[in-house]
Amino acid sequence: MSNPSLSSVMKTLPVDIEIKFGTSNQRVRGTWVGQREGEYLIIEFPRKYNWSELQDWFNNSIGLVMRGVLDHGQVYAATGRVLGTTSRPYRTLYMSYPDTFEERSLRKVPRVEVELDASLCFTDEVAKPIGLDPDFKALTGRVTDLSKTGIAFETTMTLPCPQSSLMNQLIELSIKDEGKELVNVLSEVRSCRLLGEKRALIGLALDKRNREYQNSLSTLILHSKTIKSVWKEDK
Repeated sequence: MSNPSLSSVMKTLPVDIEIKFGTSNQRVRGTWVGQREGEYLIIEFPRKYNWSELQDWFNNSIGLVMRGVLDHGQVYAATGRVLGTTSRPYRTLYMSYPDTFEERSLRKVPRVEVELDASLCFTDEVAKPIGLDPDFKALTGRVTDLSKTGIAFETTMTLPCPQSSLMNQLIELSIKDEGKELVNVLSEVRSCRLLGEKRALIGLALDKRNREYQNSLSTLILHSKTIKSVWKEDK
């Protein structure tokens, strides 16, 4: 854990804002867009939120916690309070400049690099993301690493909805080997990074109590294309 200067590590990034009340909290997603060094941070919010409701939450809050993921895979957290809000030209929150800024590694759970074909689709159990292409069926791509609690999914397809709409969305991921499904898991989108014009990396969180996935981990690793290629070379 460290306490670096915000200006040295932060860029325009998606953030999670936890709004603290006396006995309860609310969480919303926004984008950190700038700051005035030592005075305040500037966070913008998408129009999917009811702005009047958000303003009520901010006005009645006793504090804020801002969290996000840096490019090098560190999660950061900063605490502050509401200084003010504006609705034009963008829905914007001004948050007091944090006294402390904490940074921690996400890699507490060991991950294994793999290469597995996969496809991602949205579950019917919850509402589809805002702005979803009505013709969308599935995102095809590959799983690039696995852990007991998470999966990294990479695709070269165009995202079917705005990047911010994917966050915290419940999805189904089908992992396959040569067209045969190995496992189908329900997971939650926790991060989405564009790696170029035609590449996106989506981080998925899984319930560690999911026995089907936990029991299939060793099978998934053995079916990885990188492992299978080693077997072929040995033969």
